[in-house]
Amino acid sequence: MNEKKSVRSIFNVFLILALIFSSPSLLFQQDGEFEKEIKIIEQYFEKEMETDQIPGLSIAFYKDNFVWSKGFGYADIENSVLATPKTAFKLASVIKNMTALAIVKLASEGKISLDAEVQNYVPYYPKKNWPVTIRHLLNHTSGMGYKQMVWKPWTHKIQYDTREAIDIFKDWPLDFEPGTKMLYSSFAYNLLGAVIEEVTGMSYGQYMTENIWEPLGMYNTHLDSVEDIIPNRARGYSKTVNGIQNAGFEDSSLWFASGGCRTTVIDLINYAKGLDEGKVLSKSEQEQLYDYTVLRGGRIGFYGMGWRISFKGAFWTVEHGGGSHGTRTYLLRFPYENFAVAVACNLDNIDTPHKYAYLVASLILSAYDMGAETKSPEIYATLHNIWKFGLGYFNRYKKMYTENVQDLTASFNYINNINFGSDIALKKIQDGIHPFAGSPVIKVGSYISEKLYYEYGKEKLDYCRRSGVIAFIKAYIDLYRKGNLIPEAFQLSKKIENHVLKREKSWSKTWNEQTKIYSLFPTPLFEKAAKKISKLYRGETAYPKLIYKFINSTNYYLQTRKYDKAEVDPSFPPIIADETSFVPSRCKNDALSKPGLFIKSR
Repeated sequence: MNEKKSVRSIFNVFLILALIFSSPSLLFQQDGEFEKEIKIIEQYFEKEMETDQIPGLSIAFYKDNFVWSKGFGYADIENSVLATPKTAFKLASVIKNMTALAIVKLASEGKISLDAEVQNYVPYYPKKNWPVTIRHLLNHTSGMGYKQMVWKPWTHKIQYDTREAIDIFKDWPLDFEPGTKMLYSSFAYNLLGAVIEEVTGMSYGQYMTENIWEPLGMYNTHLDSVEDIIPNRARGYSKTVNGIQNAGFEDSSLWFASGGCRTTVIDLINYAKGLDEGKVLSKSEQEQLYDYTVLRGGRIGFYGMGWRISFKGAFWTVEHGGGSHGTRTYLLRFPYENFAVAVACNLDNIDTPHKYAYLVASLILSAYDMGAETKSPEIYATLHNIWKFGLGYFNRYKKMYTENVQDLTASFNYINNINFGSDIALKKIQDGIHPFAGSPVIKVGSYISEKLYYEYGKEKLDYCRRSGVIAFIKAYIDLYRKGNLIPEAFQLSKKIENHVLKREKSWSKTWNEQTKIYSLFPTPLFEKAAKKISKLYRGETAYPKLIYKFINSTNYYLQTRKYDKAEVDPSFPPIIADETSFVPSRCKNDALSKPGLFIKSR
């Protein structure tokens, strides 16, 4: 009897171990950590994929030493192959930041100068009217466009070597003088791939494998060859009028250094984690990758070197999406929080992977970037930018933008003297981010952040970030009202103060842990939260801007012909910014049941 129990116990242990190591979603998960958040993530993905009609999707994220991953749906519908974290998707344009990493690594080794002309390294690319530098190629300010491109039926279906890929565009004139504008260009990154080959004497794929991918633990990342056997390769699909169909054939060699790779979400997380740990390139040397570009004339271009620069929930973030035949991918990183999330799906002609990544960031980091409805939208927009960009700047640099008293005085004057309600108010708000205007929005926001940090500590500042714009500004008003800590020149106008103080109670009531969860409801389930939200918002002077959730939910029910659910409660509070709202009409006519069909109603 004891022997049988012993055998059974040993068998159970092996069964549990087999389950753990055969399930990538459990491989790194620590007991209980993020358990509630992961449950919400799983429920959201399962439901939202129905709305987007995505056949298969894989996701992974990491926070500090915690890693989690999972697959949903099918990597191959025809053969009933499930998607897993090990499914190999086309990476598409997300590879651009890997190419940029390789270039900056070579520059750190003294093999490339970022401000040298590209012809120094690729002599077969002809000189242009203006100098084109490596830096111009990295930040999409080179002037290389697509206007001259003649797309033919076979363009994507034949194999190219590097010279042939460069020959396509090498004789085109530039669309503008480099450095003056920004124009996204995959051809520019192909030219960077040629730089890597000419400088190292290795093929692009060989150099990336030996110097980037394998050192970062990306053992399932390869150039996407139609001839090679690639384990766990996902089949790509397209959404058409006839439903989901196999995506058309594409030979990725045309986009070798700008989008011609295949990888897994696990490899993408290994990549992000390795960068955050300073592998391949030191963290200080990486910083230039994450700087936004300042164009000649003083405007910010929100692209660094291979990364789009963004500010999510008042964090400084870097991200990139990719799209190709049969795939959409997204990599979102918070490099100053040791956090990243990777999403890949096998459906093209949709633009949705970013929303899955943002949901994970919202849950794990409370990185909500929620707007608000108020009767003074321009004042709110000003404060939102102060919170988003200013606190985001402080999140990265841990200091204010400037300590110069005259500079700060001018910045607060800029904010306080905006003529809210005028035709140019919105332009002033937007211009306030950029260097040509002195970046007063960032200077004021980072100053407020530093003062709150040193007075109350990191925990309080984090609370203000999570609680949103109104709570952030209210804490600052309270700070300078309680003593002589803040010079009068660095205080906000009475108009701005009154806007915040009159809405603080409403905001704290309507933006809470429950409404945060409501904001993350998948589209097919959102109507369950709609009535509760409507009741909570009634009579309030400020509340989270969730109208897009109502519109998306109604579109879904119209598309699926569930007209009873598509009807919006007529008592739903209007958008108080202009006292009107786009409210879905009750539609019973099949000919009218199309997305975006709304009537404007009081």
